[in-house]
Amino acid sequence: MKERKVEKYLEVAQALEEMKFKSVKLTDNRRMITIRYEQFLTSLVDRIRARMMSPITNTIISELSALKVDSWPSIIPPFYGRNEIRSLSEKFQLNFLKAITAFQDYLDNGGKCLPKDLKPLLNCAKVTACSSSECERVFSSMNLILSDIRSRLLIQNVSKPNVH
Repeated sequence: MKERKVEKYLEVAQALEEMKFKSVKLTDNRRMITIRYEQFLTSLVDRIRARMMSPITNTIISELSALKVDSWPSIIPPFYGRNEIRSLSEKFQLNFLKAITAFQDYLDNGGKCLPKDLKPLLNCAKVTACSSSECERVFSSMNLILSDIRSRLLIQNVSKPNVH
């Protein structure tokens, strides 16, 4: 998006030039400043990263890079990724010996075939929340459903996943 100006940005630029947005006339505000498009997007990305990525999430992402084949060194040293797999296994309360054995098999096959005992580690990584916003949304939804009017609903019924 930084390399090419998107449709909405061009729409804003045109509205400022004509001092009219759709049918609304814009007032001339001399204090209005122009925001550089590239800087705006960079700042936006930086703010989102700062809010979404906790230090714990950053650590997990860094440790998971040991599983990315394209990040492996051309010559893999002995015990490569061992500390990362140990840390992830501890965080997710998984069997370290199974995980490290599976990881070694994964290294040996060049990342072509994912061993069965490495899948729990990847599944845990997939469900790691990068922020609390998802939890907050779920609680807000539940509070909308559970009300004084719907007092017969039980929490275990509300928390069941939707099955269609």
